[in-house]
Formats: sequence, C-alpha cells, structure tokens
Amino acid sequence: KFGNWLDKNIKSKTDGKQVCGYPREIMGNCKRFVIWFVESCAPISSRGLGVNYNFHELIKAHELCWLRCMSGNTNDPIAPNITDEQLCNIEAILHNALSDSGDEDSSAVRNYLIYRLIRAFGLRIGEALALRLSDLKLNGAHPSLEITRIDERGAEYQDSRSPYHPKVKTLSRLLYFDPGDKDLLALLEQYISFHRVKIADVGGKRRASIFLGHDFIFIEHGDKS
Repeated sequence: KFGNWLDKNIKSKTDGKQVCGYPREIMGNCKRFVIWFVESCAPISSRGLGVNYNFHELIKAHELCWLRCMSGNTNDPIAPNITDEQLCNIEAILHNALSDSGDEDSSAVRNYLIYRLIRAFGLRIGEALALRLSDLKLNGAHPSLEITRIDERGAEYQDSRSPYHPKVKTLSRLLYFDPGDKDLLALLEQYISFHRVKIADVGGKRRASIFLGHDFIFIEHGDKS
C-alpha cells in the first residue's frame, strides 16, 4: 500500500514534478533501513547453527518481500539475450544512417559511436553518457577509457543534466581498446573534433565552438543552437 501511494502521490524536489524512479528510490531506502534494523537487533550469534540459519532466512524473507513491493519487479518476464544476428542488424541500421548522412549528421555519428562503445566494452548506457574527455586516453601504444563511479568523481563534480543525469553505480575500471578498433578510435576523434560543438554568435556571425562549459563527450544535437 505504501508503494502504491508513493507511485501516485509523491513529488520530488524538482519543480514539483515526479522524477522517474523517485518512488523506487524511496522504497529502496526503506528496504535498506529495515534490513539494517533487523541486522542490528538480531545479529549472528555463537549459540548454534540453527540460530544463525534462522537469521539468514529472516534477512532473505525481508529482501524478497521488498523486492515484490517495489514497482518494476512484479510479474516482469526476463528479457531474452540479444542474438548475434540482432546485434548485427542494429549495427547495420545505425551504420547505414551514418553512411547516408556522409558523416555530416552529428546525431548519426553520436548514435553509432555510442553503440560501438557499448558493444566493444559492455558498457551500460549510463556509463557511456557519463563519459568525459578526461576519461579518454586515445594516444600512445595502449588507448583506453576509464569508467569512474559518480561518488568517486570528487566533491566539485557537477552534471547540468540533473535530475536526469546518468549515474554510474558500477565498479570503476580501466578499459583498453582492442588493436582492431582503429576505426572506432578514428570515429571518436572525429566526433570530438568536429561534432562535439555548439553554435555561438561571434562578432555577429554564428560559428562553431568546441568550448561547451562541461567535459562530457556526448551532447544533444539538433540545429546545434
């Protein structure tokens, strides 16, 4: 009942509008508090295996109960894995859009590049969208990119896309490009140099500028205004 009430009534702190996933975040906090309370008041003891087994079963029961109550976890079928053929079809569609534009459509370049990175490194979409220029090392014998958790980016880290900004919650890690990914590296450099720009008025004329005021690699495209 509490979960249903949250879905219908809770308002976030962003302009009075409910942020997607906010009720689920509250339920997750409630779950962690309840389990912490159980662990604190019914700790593992040395009185016997049976007592400790019952304690673990109690924790499992609480976790299962909260899982069923949280939206998105009831009666959801498990999605089947994407086949190699489907992956190739997706890449072909994105690559055709890129080829048809003659590398001039920034959105097509960005979309194809994001897909290539996700497939090459197994990135989550949030990890790809949170990548910064400082996370890339494209020169040298071993080009790489680094995934850094949000809570490890320092107190001064900001994202103007908040509250919808991508949140990297997985482990931080350093990933190296495959020697066969030269075309991917070239596409990255092309995107950063020619497509990651904004249009600004300079002396009464509209010119492209690479100074965006932030370090994120992928940006929104349209009329580049």
